[in-house]
Amino acid sequence: MSVTATRIWSALEDAVAALERLAQLLADERRALGRRASSVQLKRVAAGKRATAAVLEQADAARLSALHEAGYDSPAEAMEHFLRHAETPELVVLWQGFLVRLREVRALNEANGLAIRRSQALVSAELSLLQGGAAMGGVFYDAAGSCSHAARGRIISRA
Repeated sequence: MSVTATRIWSALEDAVAALERLAQLLADERRALGRRASSVQLKRVAAGKRATAAVLEQADAARLSALHEAGYDSPAEAMEHFLRHAETPELVVLWQGFLVRLREVRALNEANGLAIRRSQALVSAELSLLQGGAAMGGVFYDAAGSCSHAARGRIISRA
């Protein structure tokens, strides 16, 4: 295996490991969202995702650097060109596996994003209901949690 292929192999192994860690963090995030975990737990997962994404970006930068130093300038096509000319079928398999796992991790991330948007919509609807909303004719509770002036005479606000 050439020096370039070895450097790319190493970078891809690092990237695959980061993707596996990211997939685990996304699964943790999904479970935390499902049980409406505390913001501390979600912040911990988010910090792990940011750190893992940084590792993934470093691995990709190392891969692109190796390709650039080997004379492949177009990031979009460099890997495919390199693999076509390098006689390293193991590297082709690793690259294809990386791409498959990357798509899976993106799908997990999108699913979590959808779950977060749904949760936000539900919380907004619940908050609107507690505040009385426009359809209810005024606000029951103000931002401080106190009974609003418009609701003081209502039975529900005195309960």
